[in-house]
Amino acid sequence: MATCLVYVTFLTAFVEKSCESGLQSFGVAGGVALMNWTIIDRTVDTSRYILSPNDNARILEFLPGETVAKVLDQRVSYTGDICRGIVSFTLSGLTTSDAGIYKYMIARDTGFLHAGGQELVLVAVGVRGGDALMTWRLKNTSVKYQRFVKSPDGRIVLFYPYGSSTGKPTNEFSKRLTDIRNVTNGMVFYRLTDITSADVGRYELFISENATTNIDAGGQTLVLADFPSNVTITKTTMAFLNARYTFRCSAASSIFPSNIALPIYYQWKRDGVIITNGNRYTVSDDGTELSIASLQREDITTLTCMAWQDIRAMSETSFYVEIISPDVSGPGTTSSLPLIFTGIIAGIFFIITVLLIIYILKGKSKHGSKTDSESRTRINNKLNEEYIYSSPETAANDADTYGSQKVPYYDVLQENLRDQDQNNYYDRIQTNVATIS
Repeated sequence: MATCLVYVTFLTAFVEKSCESGLQSFGVAGGVALMNWTIIDRTVDTSRYILSPNDNARILEFLPGETVAKVLDQRVSYTGDICRGIVSFTLSGLTTSDAGIYKYMIARDTGFLHAGGQELVLVAVGVRGGDALMTWRLKNTSVKYQRFVKSPDGRIVLFYPYGSSTGKPTNEFSKRLTDIRNVTNGMVFYRLTDITSADVGRYELFISENATTNIDAGGQTLVLADFPSNVTITKTTMAFLNARYTFRCSAASSIFPSNIALPIYYQWKRDGVIITNGNRYTVSDDGTELSIASLQREDITTLTCMAWQDIRAMSETSFYVEIISPDVSGPGTTSSLPLIFTGIIAGIFFIITVLLIIYILKGKSKHGSKTDSESRTRINNKLNEEYIYSSPETAANDADTYGSQKVPYYDVLQENLRDQDQNNYYDRIQTNVATIS
């Protein structure tokens, strides 16, 4: 028996009046809808189930003490977490009978309590300048009363006379409504053409029992789809030979009005051919991700991602696959850096070497840049001090170099200069006075 752990969370709860508060999910005939709402009562020690609007059939059931739902409808996939107060599931293969309010029921001593829910709205999708198929299930199939369909702005689109099972378009819509079908089978079915944004909204069927009473007998919402925008392919891994290469595709919704959230569908092509799972290629369930296992040179090609919310308004973008590295993961091979990284490292090493050479040359230039005149001035300043002088013969010989200055003995001069400018002038002085002893 499963139990819930204790979570400390802040939840926005939709209970009792969740449907009245505007919590809705949207889907199209034949498509998939996500139902998702939050509940406060997370009791797991009693029976719980979810009712569909289709004859109040149970589609999910929670046995006492269980936190995972038992699926009773093969079109349902449960993804919720009762321990966190989240009821979530997807419903595929939508039909008009799936539209309505889904209820989460909890067993109590006095019966089952409605503890939350959500409304599924089935929409018809049209494209600008194109058409849309309007179809829904009737709540009342009687033909003994007048019936009519109203457009979102209140105008009558179809009119069913007394006793007639065929709707007649009003004059204003006579050129835009086609394929009217018999409604005695419990369905309203027609096609609206030349759609504009003014046609978007809820179309309702009303039954007129008398001159003053009109009963709502069902309807459908028409939305407008355009080409999805910002279709982008993103690389999530590097293109190494023999490694896994993964792409992700994303796009922005184009549905009008924007408050109606319909899924975006994706498909991948390789050189114009649709990609299916197999031969090292894998597409995720939602179509957003493509992976290539063990990337080979034959995979250097053009990949295209297509995105749409209506197949008649499809956007796409392409990406050219390039391998940027030699084998890094194949058996019996030695790993090596990608060529681009090797080039970067070589460039950095070259720059550092050049800067080091410049620094060394500047240092030598600084130490050896003094002119003979400057060096002579510094030495003569030292010679002006009172030291022991050389013999007259030596002084006469040195006069050719130092003018009339007297040259001190070498050992005295060396001692006096050691602590002052020895590094800069020692070698020069030593050369000039080496004969002095």
